Amino acid sequence: MVNLFSDLATLFPNNDDQYFRHGSRLDELRHAAICALNLGNTPSRLDDHVIFIEVKLKLNHAELPQNRKYEPVNGFIMSTEETEELLGLSGVEILENAKAANLHMRSKGSVGVATLIMKAHDIIDVVKIALSSPEAVRVEQLTASWGDKWVGGLLFVVSWKLRRF
Repeated sequence: MVNLFSDLATLFPNNDDQYFRHGSRLDELRHAAICALNLGNTPSRLDDHVIFIEVKLKLNHAELPQNRKYEPVNGFIMSTEETEELLGLSGVEILENAKAANLHMRSKGSVGVATLIMKAHDIIDVVKIALSSPEAVRVEQLTASWGDKWVGGLLFVVSWKLRRF
């Protein structure tokens, strides 16, 4: 199983549609993580929770630029134990690395690092997103909280190409 989307370019060299570039959506994914885990109020949820997001090609993907070809279709929060089960043996090492990154960023004054599992075309990628200070995260969540409807919020900003965060 391929774990990094960067490897997909070699698997699908002639079909750019098969390659999901999450890097073009980091602001939106960061905000989804803040809302999904309620990090403005409970930043400790970064310690034992992971966000799972599945994306699929839009029906009109052939007409769209690469950064707008995909949309989220599913998302939920998983415990670290569930994540280890999903990822198998490599999951323990991946989560240990994510935990170390989280603690390192906290030592720098950040809320920490959110860990997301992105799935596209039955292939997964583990994405770590550094977050801002506790106050900045709290204000961001207060300004535009998606609450329990975070997947719908993510779909909305991706569909309308909004860049508010």
